[in-house]
Amino acid sequence: MIPDFVELRKELELEARLYLHSKGRSDGLFAQMRSRTQHEGKKHSFTQIGVGVVESDYKEFAEKIELTVEETTQLVGDKLRQKLDEIATGMQTQMSKHFFQTFEEQTSKVGNSIDAKGEPFSQELFLAMIEKTEMDFDENKKPRQTLVMHPDMAEKLIPIGEAWEKDPEFQKRHAEILSRKYEDFRARESSRKLVS
Repeated sequence: MIPDFVELRKELELEARLYLHSKGRSDGLFAQMRSRTQHEGKKHSFTQIGVGVVESDYKEFAEKIELTVEETTQLVGDKLRQKLDEIATGMQTQMSKHFFQTFEEQTSKVGNSIDAKGEPFSQELFLAMIEKTEMDFDENKKPRQTLVMHPDMAEKLIPIGEAWEKDPEFQKRHAEILSRKYEDFRARESSRKLVS
């Protein structure tokens, strides 16, 4: 009979889970998001501007792992990390797809989505987009805003954005919107209920 090292197995499982958790939140979109651990329950809720309280079921994400008996005997050190990295990448892919699907559903629901109808990205579309966005600002009055897009799109849009930075009319309109958004932010912050 093969001995079962229960404590060692539990310790290795915990280490693997912690590694996967940290890896999943170490880069990309999820590294920039706040997270909250909920230890029990099958649903969660949040308050969405323009909608109210939204209740939702949790979504399970799982990654299939297949190992041969021979692989299990060699799954240590760098080989184990490589396998865990593959698992983390698969999980991130699933979570990203779910995030963007949910994001699209919710922004459409409250009317914050913009359909370009096949038109190329333009100053008007960009300004309309930031007009619909609720923004937070840092202590230097800079927006805390992250634009998320596919790398191929980013490659095309970066030169366009650089040209817009040299356009005084665009810069004026952009600054006017940011000024309004900053005042909205200050009003929200000053009317927040403080916890005592």
